[in-house]
Amino acid sequence: MFGLQYRTSLGTKVLWPNQFLWLLEQGLLNWRDHETWGLSLSVIQDKSNSDTTGKLFAAFQVTWFVAQSIMRVAHDLPLSPLEAMTLSYVPLFAVSYFYWWTKPRDIETPSELYLPEMTPEQAVVFDALALDDQFDDEGTSEQQSLWSIWSLTPRLFEKEASDLAHGQGKDQHYLQRLSESNIQSSTKSKYARLDSNNAYQGQQTVLANWDPELYRSKVLWPLCCLAGISFPSLHLISWNSSFPTLLETWLWRTSTIASMLAMLLFMQFERLVVKWCDPWTILKVLLPCTYMVGRVVLLVGTFAAIRAMDPAVYETYAASTYWLHIM
Repeated sequence: MFGLQYRTSLGTKVLWPNQFLWLLEQGLLNWRDHETWGLSLSVIQDKSNSDTTGKLFAAFQVTWFVAQSIMRVAHDLPLSPLEAMTLSYVPLFAVSYFYWWTKPRDIETPSELYLPEMTPEQAVVFDALALDDQFDDEGTSEQQSLWSIWSLTPRLFEKEASDLAHGQGKDQHYLQRLSESNIQSSTKSKYARLDSNNAYQGQQTVLANWDPELYRSKVLWPLCCLAGISFPSLHLISWNSSFPTLLETWLWRTSTIASMLAMLLFMQFERLVVKWCDPWTILKVLLPCTYMVGRVVLLVGTFAAIRAMDPAVYETYAASTYWLHIM
């Protein structure tokens, strides 16, 4: 998200994705010039620490583990809770690798560019699209740590939805605040800046916000819901596994079902806002808490079950007989 920045008289500022798209849509930037911004394929690959060999090796290990688990079930051999928990990560692994296979990794040096000249009106809109100014590198004392980048994700989707409503003329309150904002002229950069603190004063605290396009998709959204509950649901493989006590057995089963329901219900809310006058707020906060507690119980129960492992877990099958059929 911080891979592209633009230069100012004080240093550099983050060029947010919605700002970058707006510049392209307005014709202020031309994508054909992207190599001059340091976004050529060779430069990105040179900065990236991504290793295709390592990814292939990890994919082979996961595939082999899944094949072994299937063969154990085919031979009526039980899977331990630890194996069931490991299988639960496979769908998440597959989705992540599908999108991250060609994604650059661990790039710490951003690409910098100079902004084109804008009219004062364009500068107002451009600055209003900025999500936050505390990640800029202009020598301020309010710089946030990159470890808190996760907090920007829901705010980014909320900002995109707000900008879309603004562009369509549906958010009259936003337009009123924008028109009342102070425009600070800058002779060095030759364009005006918007005091974004006034534009978003009194903004609600958003803890989670789904991508509006994804949330309203009739195809992708059901798939996302299935992927969301895939992790706890695959723990059901160990429904009849041996646990040291009956209490631990039912803790495992209850936590699995509770995690599935909590995640499925939580994903039906597009936004999670700290707003205590909303009667749904308690449920919105309780659902992720229930999911996290269930995850902790499943994690602890996985290793606690080693104390009373079924002896059949240590049995194996003759894999050599299957190589003849494959060959």
